[in-house]
Amino acid sequence: MSKFMTELSHWQSIVVTQQDQQFGCIPCSFEWMIRYKGIEGLKNTFQKDVSLEHNNSFESVTIEAGKQYPEVNIKHKDFHDGKRTVDFIKNHIEKDLPCLIVYPKINASGKLEGHAAPVVFVDDKTIKVISSADENGNQTREFPIACYLYWYTNCGCSDVAWLDDHQTCQPKSNNSSEQADQPKR
Repeated sequence: MSKFMTELSHWQSIVVTQQDQQFGCIPCSFEWMIRYKGIEGLKNTFQKDVSLEHNNSFESVTIEAGKQYPEVNIKHKDFHDGKRTVDFIKNHIEKDLPCLIVYPKINASGKLEGHAAPVVFVDDKTIKVISSADENGNQTREFPIACYLYWYTNCGCSDVAWLDDHQTCQPKSNNSSEQADQPKR
């Protein structure tokens, strides 16, 4: 039995669907984190606004999100140590702060690729992420921490992304009549 176990408090109530099924997991996951934190002012075009399509990475989408939403401070890091990364994830989830990881996934063409996803639960042996969402809610995937550590070392799945705590969000807009969406609850 695990000694450590923690879960984000209201992750089931935040459902964000991926708008671009081919390249959109990072923009979608960033949007999910922002909505989870209840940051207001996010436009319904957020995923499209911050996506660089086939050039999406935590770094590139963080930069683009910073241009569109300068008050949202998304950070990412490769800790170069799987255990330190898992400790960072546990610490964030325990504080009810969302973070994202990358895990390997087989795409529709049968090719292995990284898939960004919000972590919603972690204990001493297991990590649970939101793998996708649809009209039925969040779909999750659970895997042993040992697998994550293997992927971290051997598959390039080493970045973690998170939001700074205590943020507000006011989108840049050239059109003052443009309305911002409220977070989904």
